Amino acid sequence: MAITRIKTNQITDAAVTAGKIADLAVTAGKLADNISYDSDFTVTGNLTVSGTTTSVSTTNTRIEDKILALASEATGTATHDAGILINRGNDANQAFLWDESANEFVVASVGAEDGDTAGNVTLDSYAGLHAGAVIYGSLNDGTTTVTSTAAELNFLDAAVAGTIVNSIAVIYGSGGEVNATKLQIGGTDITSTAAELNLVDGITAGTASASLAVILDSSKDIAGLNDVSAAGLTLSDLTDNRIVIAGTSGILEDDANFTFDGTTFTVGGADSTVFSATVAGVVNIDGAATVDGLASLDGGINVNDDFTVDADGNAVAVGLTTTGVMDFNNATTSTSTSTGAVQVTGGVGITENLFVGGTGSVAGTLSVGHDSSLVLGGSTEVQLNILSNANLEIKNTVSDGDILFVVNDGGASGTAMFVDGATSRLRLAGAPVNSLDAATKAYADSVVSAGSALTIAADVGSNQTVTVGTDTFTFEGTSGEIETTVSDNKINIGFPTDITIAGNLTVSGTTTTVASTVTTIADPIITLGSSASDDNKDRGIEFKYNSGGAKTGFFGFDDSTAGFIFIADATNSSEVFSGTAAAATFGAVTATNVTATGSFIIGSASMNEADLEKLDGITNGTGAANKALVLGASSEISTGGVVTATGFTIGSAVISEADLEQIDGLTAGTAAASKAVVLDSSKDIAGINDVSAAGITLSDLTDNRVTIAGTSGILEDDANFTFDGTTLTVGGSDSTVFSATVAGVVVASGAMTVDGLASLDGGINTNDDFTVDADGNVVAVGLVTTGVMDFNNATTSTSSTTGAVQVAGGVGVAENLFAGGTITATGQIHGDATTTSTSVTTGSGVFDGGLGVAENIFAGGFINTADDLRILADNKQLEIGAGTDFTIGHNATDTTIANATGILAINSAGGIRINEDSANVDVVIESNGNATMFMVDGSQNNIGIGGAPNANAVLHINDTGAMILPTGTTGQRPGSGVAGMFRFNSTLNDIEFAKNDGSFSTVAVDYTVATTQAFSGDGSTVDFTLATLTGNDTYIAAGVLVMLNGVVQNPADVYSIVSSTTLRFSTAPASGDVIEVRKLTTASTITALTDSDGDTQIQMEESSDEDIIRFDIAGTEIATIDSGGITLAANKTFDGTATSAQYADLAEMYATDSEIDAGTVVHFSGEGKVAACDVDACSSVAGIVSTDPAYLMNSGQEGAALALAGRVPCKVTGPVAAGDMMVSAGNGMARAEASPAMGTVIGKAIEANESGDSVIEVLALMM
Repeated sequence: MAITRIKTNQITDAAVTAGKIADLAVTAGKLADNISYDSDFTVTGNLTVSGTTTSVSTTNTRIEDKILALASEATGTATHDAGILINRGNDANQAFLWDESANEFVVASVGAEDGDTAGNVTLDSYAGLHAGAVIYGSLNDGTTTVTSTAAELNFLDAAVAGTIVNSIAVIYGSGGEVNATKLQIGGTDITSTAAELNLVDGITAGTASASLAVILDSSKDIAGLNDVSAAGLTLSDLTDNRIVIAGTSGILEDDANFTFDGTTFTVGGADSTVFSATVAGVVNIDGAATVDGLASLDGGINVNDDFTVDADGNAVAVGLTTTGVMDFNNATTSTSTSTGAVQVTGGVGITENLFVGGTGSVAGTLSVGHDSSLVLGGSTEVQLNILSNANLEIKNTVSDGDILFVVNDGGASGTAMFVDGATSRLRLAGAPVNSLDAATKAYADSVVSAGSALTIAADVGSNQTVTVGTDTFTFEGTSGEIETTVSDNKINIGFPTDITIAGNLTVSGTTTTVASTVTTIADPIITLGSSASDDNKDRGIEFKYNSGGAKTGFFGFDDSTAGFIFIADATNSSEVFSGTAAAATFGAVTATNVTATGSFIIGSASMNEADLEKLDGITNGTGAANKALVLGASSEISTGGVVTATGFTIGSAVISEADLEQIDGLTAGTAAASKAVVLDSSKDIAGINDVSAAGITLSDLTDNRVTIAGTSGILEDDANFTFDGTTLTVGGSDSTVFSATVAGVVVASGAMTVDGLASLDGGINTNDDFTVDADGNVVAVGLVTTGVMDFNNATTSTSSTTGAVQVAGGVGVAENLFAGGTITATGQIHGDATTTSTSVTTGSGVFDGGLGVAENIFAGGFINTADDLRILADNKQLEIGAGTDFTIGHNATDTTIANATGILAINSAGGIRINEDSANVDVVIESNGNATMFMVDGSQNNIGIGGAPNANAVLHINDTGAMILPTGTTGQRPGSGVAGMFRFNSTLNDIEFAKNDGSFSTVAVDYTVATTQAFSGDGSTVDFTLATLTGNDTYIAAGVLVMLNGVVQNPADVYSIVSSTTLRFSTAPASGDVIEVRKLTTASTITALTDSDGDTQIQMEESSDEDIIRFDIAGTEIATIDSGGITLAANKTFDGTATSAQYADLAEMYATDSEIDAGTVVHFSGEGKVAACDVDACSSVAGIVSTDPAYLMNSGQEGAALALAGRVPCKVTGPVAAGDMMVSAGNGMARAEASPAMGTVIGKAIEANESGDSVIEVLALMM
């Protein structure tokens, strides 16, 4: 009985037994994986924790070490953030971190970050920092670093708003002015009104703006105009007779392949081999239509004349591609590959289903790809699947549906074999006769226990070896975790001075004190506090130091202000800190906001709040009241006051009076001679005469649309009239009524696509593929093609009148037919090919997937399968022969093999095996009137003849008759006897058996008996007459022991046997010599065993056929044995010692309904019957099932041995101490009970159990 833990009170004496230590070694595995200590834990050495998580749940954590090293094991280039994280319950967590990616310290809100991130911590936002004087290297507002020097910032000092002061920044007045009264250029006053000057204010050359002057850019281009009204528009980059189309971004352009000369509309040219024309609506062509390229028709075609190329009225050499429905209404039946409404010389590829309303005949091979199915019947009831592993799966999807194998026997069809769908068994035809089902036999692992005592090799010292017999137990710990020593016959298991914890360390006390001088932490992120609730406590680091006295400092997150704070002299009140913020020194500081109560010092510059107000809210290039003036990026400035200047210069441009006259007196929206052009508020301009430009772009035109003239000559386009350089498209998605009429000849050098109905009064000559698109049908056309016919419509076929292609008649296919979906036929699928199948890839029909068949499958030849042949339904059978001559069937429980005619012969060259080695099932042969004439009991591994075998017998002949053994003479024995041979020897008239040495011995037991005769010597007599013997017994010298005065004599020298009964001495014994003769006789029967004086004996019978064995001691009868048992005389007792039992208990057999494990607590479940006890503290408890009793009563009763008294192993649960009273626990186990009720006690615990379930020894004692 092995254990995996050293339990409380388990090792209680100087001897350690194997039952207390498992696997002969004390290792870390014998201790729990997670060790918990409920009291204080002090490490006097070093503590190393190598797990993934160290949790300190104490309310007070004190660290003596002055410096904490985070990420102490980091090597190489730094990649991970490091710092202190503060949990804040339901609020966002805060952190003080070294941000590795930004290469700076940050205080920030990190949301739900819990400190487990191994890398860069995600920052939600930066947190506030409360400190005293802050000294920094540079200042950044979160985006831009302040680079101004102290001298530059001093320009703001002493500035007066609205007044220009030398060497001081200019500050606008409260009205935004800088004291300017007029504007001059070169001494000339600018007389333009403010409204007129505003027309050139903010102009961008080349871009039109509302109510502003128009200024061309350096390329003389202008953009942004809305409507332009002009008498004429000339574009120098357009070519005569080319149709104008809109290019990229609406620029007007033309194309050499798209022209109209007044009489002829031409699309394409000599080199336009890829040119195509697409018409979405109806194209009416009164003349001939010649298509040299591909004619793609998305709509239908009405043909009032022949649709021909050759003389027969058929389209020859045409490849047909369609995404619409092809409806072939010709009803001609197909009887071969050259007949039917549709005839295909090559193969047919089908992506979706193929539905055949008539019979599908295949002259070649019907092939179905891997992991596909041939489905027969409705709703895929029967499938023939060819799996990717080359297996053939015949599948009947109907619940409990069978698969029948029908043969033709002389013209009569009959089911020879079927797969039973209800039981998943293969059956032959006929009724079931025998069960062949096999169940899995359960194996139980044996429990090895050692009863020998273990002896510790030394009483004291560090010896860690314990010896039992020749075996050695070794107690060993784990380096840095557990150490073991031996002292005073005790094994001490504890921690070393330096502790290394390879797993996680959890501390749940109130105070954790780390007194080490060096503390290194590999974790780059330390999590402080718990996020379980908002406790309104601060989070951070409290540090102790002495500066003129004991001081407490704090750096961390102030919960009351939701910001970080540094206090040099802090007061801790229930982990809420208070005190004056102390000074801090940083390098570069990046902050969203910086709050300071004093001056802001950068270098030698001291800035107070009034100085900084002059910089707050400045817009570069724009003046504002009481603000510093900062030029824009182009050194510009804008002010709402009056500016007086000696010159008016914008950038490098000097504006003269003549320049300003061009905008004097303008009217927005109307063109005037020698005046700037100013658009009105709608960005319109009128009154322009001719406009000559290299190009013009109209924003309301769309790329690739053909430009046409609208109302009043406005240029416009239409989504239904487009040209992209290669394709002219007339009509679009909404152009259902659009039509194009061409009175002359339409010549398309490329392909033509018609989305609508093409009505052709003439014929169509096509030299390339003919494609019919999604929305139309080809009607009344006889179609013959040697090209590829491509039907792109994806409509699924569910009947003969649905699908992308519908044929009213038959379909003849001379080559392969490939369907990517399902082929459904309401008629026959007939294969004319006679190819024999020799594998899964040969034959008239080849399927890579399975084959499902709802009705019969008839095979004129063999049915071969490379995998299992299965009948999945119950109550179906495999039938062979006419009718039900031979059947194999299964009825969901039993399997039957039946032979209705002749002899059932089983011939095997390799032997016959019934059931596999581990099959826990019986084999039964029935006879007339006896259902178990012969039985092999699979669970007991024994044989019964005439009935079920007894569990204790290997062979049990269960009958009151007799058994005839093999009979023969001694000479007819086997040539070489084998131990255990058993026969009747007719020569000896006895049963004999072969022994280990091969010799035979009779079953009768022979006894050697010594009879004594006494004589006296007279000095002359040499012959003495012996008593007459009975039967065949004789005297021989070797069988007689002769003693003279108690000394055994040598027969070779002293005496001999003569005349059968005469003892003759070679020399006469002397007078007075005592002669004792003992005859050694072998007999098969003994009537008594007695001592020399006859008063102590075992006597078989005192009278004839008494049938009593009597035991006499010193002349007194103390016990008798008869058919009723053993009877002791009055005042006599039975005293015995068990020599083979493991436990010294007295047990009695009681009946049970099922097998009960040893050690189980049972109660009375019926009259004379027990069962596992399922009641806690049960008053009907019977006791404990014995494991190996020393004394067993009522041994003939089958069932369980119930321990009545003595020590016995018992299943227990929960903590048990030696001496505890034990009661039932309600689950077949026992538990300890301090105050048990009368009638519930089953015994007292001899051993202890620390916790959980176990087996211990209990003294059986019913109370």
